[in-house]
Amino acid sequence: MSFHDLKTSGEPDVPEPLKARIACHFLLSQIPDEGMSEALESLAGLWLFYHLPPPSPRQLPVSPRVPVKVTREYVRPVFPVTEE
Repeated sequence: MSFHDLKTSGEPDVPEPLKARIACHFLLSQIPDEGMSEALESLAGLWLFYHLPPPSPRQLPVSPRVPVKVTREYVRPVFPVTEE
């Protein structure tokens, strides 16, 4: 899709979001009447997705505190593994 201004020799600087919006209007005008309810439903879903605030993340439950005490050091035994 290109845009031409009759007053200038080059193409006007049109922002990409505006080009996409015009293309969407063109495509929407080409949809037959049978598909308009589905197009409306899809556009309404997109509008809701981008205009409603995102849900706040759920907080994880707080675990109860467990008292600890320092004891003697434990050295874990080494188990050799041979790969074949």
